[in-house]
Amino acid sequence: MTDLIRTTLQAPEDARKGLGNCGVFALAVASGSSEQYVWDWLRGKGKGRSGNWKGSTTTKNQAQFLQAHGIQTEAVALPATSTAMARNAVPYARQAVLHGINASPAPKRLTAARLARCPEFQDGSVYLVWTTGHIQLMYKGRLMDQNSAGLVAPSEYRLARKEVKMVARLVNVTTEPVAPAEPKAPRKRKAPVAQDWSTIDSPCARAWALYDHLLEQGWELKCAPYAEQAMALGVSKNTAKTQFYHWRKARGL
Repeated sequence: MTDLIRTTLQAPEDARKGLGNCGVFALAVASGSSEQYVWDWLRGKGKGRSGNWKGSTTTKNQAQFLQAHGIQTEAVALPATSTAMARNAVPYARQAVLHGINASPAPKRLTAARLARCPEFQDGSVYLVWTTGHIQLMYKGRLMDQNSAGLVAPSEYRLARKEVKMVARLVNVTTEPVAPAEPKAPRKRKAPVAQDWSTIDSPCARAWALYDHLLEQGWELKCAPYAEQAMALGVSKNTAKTQFYHWRKARGL
């Protein structure tokens, strides 16, 4: 059984923008790796990649990485672009194996935007799309490269009008979107336990005793509700607030 490669389809934290590193970025996202890992791996496999290397890759480099990391590719039927093919509902179904990548060479005049809008590519699979001098990821009709803010619609993708050269489906790459963080439940206040405060004569001492008591009950350290509670015990508002400040300082809170 083929091992699944899990990806969140999120840009790596160390992603670099503005460089010609579209191949490095696409491979990092597809494999769920950091960009630095892919960068170092490709640098070690190719010649002429000195400290000035900006991340440019060839199809052969990309194929080497995909094969080494167990990512399988598959050719797909592409939408027709000629009038005759469209009239007869004949898809462009050529297949090719380029350096070990099973992919579909695209017909002429097929743009990335047109490809992304096709219903056939809304199946939840992850695709690698090669356009003129560029490579990007496609998922559910959205496109992504190193300069986009994640997966974006074709209308928001700046290179959507580039002509598609080749498309491959990543067979064993599964998406695992990042779940939004659940909001924290508000902390429930415990009702203060009844206590006889009449035995404490000093208003200041009475306020301190109240604050200690509420702290034990799990109340949040906010001045306003503490002051209200203290005032209910016959402590003035100013005394309550002043003593609250001194109490927090003394308790190291």
